[in-house]
Amino acid sequence: MAAVARKTTRQAKAAPLAEKLRFLARPESYPHNPPTVEVMETHMSVAFLAGDRSTS
Repeated sequence: MAAVARKTTRQAKAAPLAEKLRFLARPESYPHNPPTVEVMETHMSVAFLAGDRSTS
């Protein structure tokens, strides 16, 4: 019998990276309601400066 590859629940529900980045770049994505979100990219990271706070 041939092996059948199945996606795990985690893999099936994972959003594409571009969708996650768009979500994090929106001010309404943060509970402290920053006026803007600045996106800074390096060769290996993306940092989101949301008002007076940052996430990466």
